[in-house]
Amino acid sequence: MSPHTQHSAYNAQLLPFHLWLALATLLCLSLTSTIILLLLQSGHPEGLEQANGLHLVIAIGGGMLVSYSLLLLLTRSFYIEQFLPLLRVGGRWVILSIIVGIFFAAFIHYLSRELPGPESPSNTFDVIKQHSRTAEVALIFIVTVFAPIFEEYLFRGLILSSLIARFATFIGIVISAVVFMGFHLLEYYDYWLGLMAIFSLGILLGWFRTSSHSILPSILCHASYNLTIILLA
Repeated sequence: MSPHTQHSAYNAQLLPFHLWLALATLLCLSLTSTIILLLLQSGHPEGLEQANGLHLVIAIGGGMLVSYSLLLLLTRSFYIEQFLPLLRVGGRWVILSIIVGIFFAAFIHYLSRELPGPESPSNTFDVIKQHSRTAEVALIFIVTVFAPIFEEYLFRGLILSSLIARFATFIGIVISAVVFMGFHLLEYYDYWLGLMAIFSLGILLGWFRTSSHSILPSILCHASYNLTIILLA
């Protein structure tokens, strides 16, 4: 049995575990970020309603660091044997993935202006942007470097690899996109366009992953999408 066949059989068996890991990662991320923010805001009477922008960045970054570190510890064999080899890809895919991410983000931004969501007092990025340039740059780093790498590791690495080992490639891509959308449900639960954008992005990233036989294009597309969305906001 070839290494590829062995990995496919192993991934298929671990599908339920990987789906539970996605849920556990989301819960750990939310809980850890909230605890960190509460600790940082403990000396401020205004509490979470007037959260400091820098504190928000620290809470988000700390939550990601803790939850994704645990994820890597629980899946270290996949990381070493399958994820690292998937980082190799040709230059054409690198360029294409970055360009597609930029244009897709610009298209979503255009739709969001034409079909605005419900009004809200302020979002996380607005609060951080108003605090300081340092906090803004830190957030941009988190959402364009840290988040794409680890979200792609989870969704287009662990989960999609398990799904396409059990089902047809297209079905695996669709299911992984649904799980990806569910992971972002708390951000866009009241805005259908936001949910559809995340689902469509999940389909696109899954296509890059399976067509290029590498996970690097999906990471780069995800990163360029996030960066463009922030710059256009």
